[in-house]
Amino acid sequence: MEKIPYIGYVTRVFSIVFLTKLKISFMKFFYLSSKANDLGHFEIHEKECPQIPDAIDRDYLGPFNNGREALRKALLMNPGSVCCEHCCQTNFEALFSQSKKNQS
Repeated sequence: MEKIPYIGYVTRVFSIVFLTKLKISFMKFFYLSSKANDLGHFEIHEKECPQIPDAIDRDYLGPFNNGREALRKALLMNPGSVCCEHCCQTNFEALFSQSKKNQS
């Protein structure tokens, strides 16, 4: 007779698989153009961007939650990287700011 794994193990494995798939489903895949645009910048594009270059003219960056996260990795690969104005346009604003003059 085969032993059936205890319920805690099964629940743990199911939770890990489910949460991993859930996390990936919300993340987007980003690519870095290997050819510079007219301004000399290398653009980051989402997988579904209509302006994404051909497969031979781009490098895979990986899955990220947004363009800003992808930009952090892209800048390590190529300091001239910028986000695509079409697909990575997001308003980034600080919720809190503090002047350095006030820090004592």
